[in-house]
Amino acid sequence: MTSPGEQSHPDELRIVEDHQQTEHKLDVIRRYFGAYPTIIARARSLPKNREAWLIDTHAGAGQHGSREDPDGYRFGSPLIACREARMVQKHFPRFRVHVRAIEKEREWVFRLSPRLNAFTRGREPWEAVDAKVLAGHSWVENGVKFGKEVFRVAVGSKKWGWPFPIHWDW
Repeated sequence: MTSPGEQSHPDELRIVEDHQQTEHKLDVIRRYFGAYPTIIARARSLPKNREAWLIDTHAGAGQHGSREDPDGYRFGSPLIACREARMVQKHFPRFRVHVRAIEKEREWVFRLSPRLNAFTRGREPWEAVDAKVLAGHSWVENGVKFGKEVFRVAVGSKKWGWPFPIHWDW
């Protein structure tokens, strides 16, 4: 029997170049997760445009196998969200992007967590993304966790107000 974190997620073993729909999905997510928070950061009509949320509701382990990438893998949607969040924060230093990756399978949470945690620190302030994995067995449980996270971050930063820019990746 393997312990949590030892078993590979099917996406880590499956070569992304052999699945055009997956490649296309990741490309669309990359472009959208870069554009969406950038638009919010630039919006002059939003009085509380200091932050945005990117939520991945089916996070998996965060990587896809690749024969073309020199590292042998490509980022999945939660890691794409973190990478794009860093770039937005670099261009808009007073803007924060929060990333939440929701995953119900314990094995994938163990594989994703250290990958996501690598984005929570950096030498420059813009490199540190507020990124977390929310683990749980039901959508209700994760919905409650996410609601508490939004409230904690918003109230703690004294920037509470609606509309609150959130994007869900179903």
